[in-house]
Amino acid sequence: MKIGTAEAKKGCLVKGYIDCGELAMGSPIRMPVMILQGEQDGPALWINSTVHGVEVNGILICRELAEEIDPKTLRGSLVFTPINNPSGFQERHKFTGIDRLDMDQQYPGNPNGWHSERVAYIHFGYIKQYANYMISLHALGLHYDVLPYTIYKKLPGVDPKINQAAADMAVNFGYQAICEVDLTTASAELPGAIAKNMDVNCLLNGIPAIMAETGAGSALQPEFIEITKKGIYNVMGSLNMIDHPVVPLYKDRFIVTKRKFPTVSRGGLLMGLAKSGKLMQPGEEFVKVFNAFEDLEVIKSDEVWMPLGVSYEPVVDSGTVIGAVALEWRNVEESDLST
Repeated sequence: MKIGTAEAKKGCLVKGYIDCGELAMGSPIRMPVMILQGEQDGPALWINSTVHGVEVNGILICRELAEEIDPKTLRGSLVFTPINNPSGFQERHKFTGIDRLDMDQQYPGNPNGWHSERVAYIHFGYIKQYANYMISLHALGLHYDVLPYTIYKKLPGVDPKINQAAADMAVNFGYQAICEVDLTTASAELPGAIAKNMDVNCLLNGIPAIMAETGAGSALQPEFIEITKKGIYNVMGSLNMIDHPVVPLYKDRFIVTKRKFPTVSRGGLLMGLAKSGKLMQPGEEFVKVFNAFEDLEVIKSDEVWMPLGVSYEPVVDSGTVIGAVALEWRNVEESDLST
């Protein structure tokens, strides 16, 4: 296994870079990569982070896992790309700094396209060649109160075993909330090129893939870093890559089958009023918007809501997304824990 300048060695951790282009002054644009190859055979689990430049918890998660896991007891390989979007990361911006595209909507990429498409093409070429499973580490947004959750997608035209393997990974991860996005029967919940999401293209290429919302963006959050590492250990245990029991990280867990992302209609200052993970009855206040002169708007739950994230971003414009809420869910059952 050779990815960029990193060439795997049995029983070792190797580090290197994937060349992704160059800046105007000639400096290279490079994506860091690490490969931890076990002494025993097994699958390759790819752990990706910071496809959006402000989602930084995953960078430390990748580093600490690479340093903690003993290759003598590892069956297979771990590949880490801790900074998938170097340009966005450099500018502390969700989108790619050079072309302002959403990197996570550019897969499988284009070798002759815009910068983000080119990076996606180079990156995904290695993923297709080497990955057996994928975990993409995200964060919900800036200034959010967050309940960490995993996301798996059911995709039409994909072998049901691949879809099921992704669902198993998301449940076995162990977060309290697991979001199911069923693209076989429902339209996407978010605007944008869903067909060009990285996890969707993994599924289309036979690679079970999930996303993990690891907290809020633009901040390192030790609590969420630690719990996410435990979730990845759970997935590795379920894949028989290490001897590790699958241990749920929360007592009461649920699978979300319908979500929405509320927005505001007025621009001004925002104050979050709800808490993630705390059930809301119809008519309860979620956020309010005001300015220097008056209160402008209060967003209330219009049905039973389970907040997955509540924005505390102080400055908002009309149309700004101010949270993520579950509308329909069911408790995790034993039947959901198949491996």
